Amino acid sequence: MVTGAGMIAAVVAAACAASQPQGPDPTATDGSAASVSVATVRVQPDQAALQPGQSFTFTAAAYDEAGDTLTASLVWEAHGGSVNSHGVYTAPDGAGSFEVVARAGSGAADSARVEVSSPPVASAPFVQSRFERLARGVNLTYWFSMGVWRPEYMSEADLVQLRQLGFTFVRLPILPGVIFDETDPGQLGPRIGELDRAVRLILDAGLAVVVDFHPEDDQFRTRLQSDDGFVAAVATFWKSLASHLSSYDPDSVFFEVLNEPQFSDANRWNRVARTLVAAVRQGAPAHTIVLSGPGCCQAEGLAGLTPLSDANVIYTVHYYMPAAFTHQGADWIGGSTYSGLHDLPYPSSPEACANVLPTIPDASLSLAQKYCEARWDSAKVQGDIDRIASWSKSHGDVPVLVGEFGVYRAVAPARDRAHYLEDTRRALERDGLGWAMWDYAGGFGLMNVDSAGRSVDSLTAAALGLKGY
Repeated sequence: MVTGAGMIAAVVAAACAASQPQGPDPTATDGSAASVSVATVRVQPDQAALQPGQSFTFTAAAYDEAGDTLTASLVWEAHGGSVNSHGVYTAPDGAGSFEVVARAGSGAADSARVEVSSPPVASAPFVQSRFERLARGVNLTYWFSMGVWRPEYMSEADLVQLRQLGFTFVRLPILPGVIFDETDPGQLGPRIGELDRAVRLILDAGLAVVVDFHPEDDQFRTRLQSDDGFVAAVATFWKSLASHLSSYDPDSVFFEVLNEPQFSDANRWNRVARTLVAAVRQGAPAHTIVLSGPGCCQAEGLAGLTPLSDANVIYTVHYYMPAAFTHQGADWIGGSTYSGLHDLPYPSSPEACANVLPTIPDASLSLAQKYCEARWDSAKVQGDIDRIASWSKSHGDVPVLVGEFGVYRAVAPARDRAHYLEDTRRALERDGLGWAMWDYAGGFGLMNVDSAGRSVDSLTAAALGLKGY
């Protein structure tokens, strides 16, 4: 397989294999007296994901300055593992990220990246039982996230109400800045007690909780892509936080290492993820970890993710497709493209959209038309969810949690929004995936909020199949 990097608990360093000269002068062409210098070399494929000891054959070709193929001998090198003169690479016994190089005598060279990971193991039986606790959830935004830290935001009665509605858990996004200090990452901030109180309230209400590390600063996530020192600081923090929370029941408290990792380089995310998972595991050996793939936690990121050899892990994705419907009216993404969308129906069709399309501004019209022409309905949603479930099945039925799904309420037709939520929830449940709606009382919320306080939105509650609706 040549997609996605494997993820494990540690990177094992390996010594570079010695280069072995191969055959005749690599600048010779087809045996004629003339000699043409190799300008470029191309190794294919440019990446591979293997298990320890597994072999894979790479090919390489040489080209002159005009881009014409040359017949040339190339020297193969392996930086970790070994490779023979035919490009057959054998992975080392340990896991990690390695390189295979094909080099011409002229100095031209190309390389391929190899990610070696231990074979995935089936989830431990206790993980499956814990996963059942993550059947139905809601994201508790605006408690310790969304730019605020309000320890009194949720009361005991609020949490008991969620349990009575039929929720089995809550996902608790945590804005790290209040308790994370990069200059002293092992020391949790003085307000950690407020998080302790929240966790106790949740557990006392009979709910499980996913403690979600949820940085909202783009610079925070950007630094994780390139700054190894910052990764080490976050890992130190996670070790301390996991250790601090490890006294809580591991059957009810879960640790999500990073919300929506925005890594364009899957190999880089795999290395960072291994580091963070190892740190959590040091601090809380018995607790279950929640982990996503790269690409902002989208379902497509699963293709680049090989489950860990750690059997105590649940995997997660977010589902907001189609974004033209779920994020219509949103002014925080896509410039004016999404903010100009409004009143788009679900299910969609050119016929259903006929009256609204003339009212959509030019900047948003193309997106709206594509959505309407795509004819989104329950079958398309089910197809998307089935692909997530297929990834789980192809990796030994590892558990998968859809940690976010929802529709922005501001301009979406209320009944169409409810229809979409019900279709998505039913699709998730058909395929045995846990879910958490985004969000509790924010812009996507379960709750109506007015001067009198918060009250359950009946359309949303019915769509989610909650008790009493």
